Amino acid sequence: RQLIDLYIKNELGITARDKVIELRHKDLAHYTINRLIEETPNESSMEYASEIANAFGESDMEKRILNELLKVQKKKGEFLFSAADTAVKLGKYDEAVDLYMESAKDAFGFLDQALDAAQEHAPHKLKKVAQFGFNKFTQDRGFWKIYVRCAQILDKTNVAKERLLKEAKKIKIKPESGIVGSKNYYDFIPRYYQNLVEGLVSLGCTTEAENIVDQVAINETKLRRIDERYNHNERQKELAQLYHTIGRTDEVKRIHVELIDMIPLSGYGPENGLRAIDEAIELTCDQTL
Repeated sequence: RQLIDLYIKNELGITARDKVIELRHKDLAHYTINRLIEETPNESSMEYASEIANAFGESDMEKRILNELLKVQKKKGEFLFSAADTAVKLGKYDEAVDLYMESAKDAFGFLDQALDAAQEHAPHKLKKVAQFGFNKFTQDRGFWKIYVRCAQILDKTNVAKERLLKEAKKIKIKPESGIVGSKNYYDFIPRYYQNLVEGLVSLGCTTEAENIVDQVAINETKLRRIDERYNHNERQKELAQLYHTIGRTDEVKRIHVELIDMIPLSGYGPENGLRAIDEAIELTCDQTL
């Protein structure tokens, strides 16, 4: 108990949670839950307390803590997506959907969680969420995949396809665009195009998706030659992800084999090589890597 007290006193509630779950001591678990809630009654400590209750099968206690946590999160109103996550844990799915939608007004990406929650647990809200996303989407937000998902739910894929094809036609990547430190650097990193490419593929516009990926690949080849600060590992992985999206598995393998071969020269330990191999196998499903 003294160790738990020390953790909590030094605001290490997460360590206290991990330790008590590791020890599997029920009386200590109850003590830790009470200390977390009494000593530092904030969102994090309440969440840790609920996780301890869950680990020890104390469902009624977990529910009480989560209900209090939800009240705090909603009253605070700063990060409503956290309140939505809590509502999901409590099985309050209608409320969770509404909270995710509210969060999506400022951060559109949370609409994906709203769609997930509605699709799985509150299907009567699904079209409402999709219509909200379809109406609120603006291309500067970059969440093309979510926009397409909303269009598919509403049977408006023709409208979405027209909009995505129009955007795809605008993309003309001049070789050597986006050198590290340049003003428009983030407009040309491979992951910038991932969402649009995924949206195009899901609508069957593979030719247009391939054209974008080919432009990105040409630019990356040029940048590797001229930019001394080129982030080879990160950008090539992002390019491999684009290739994966359009189904060019051979290119995905080529990039990952190259990255794996570079590890001994980079000075990193063998664990990095093993991690890189696992990532490559997960993406390509090729055990020979």
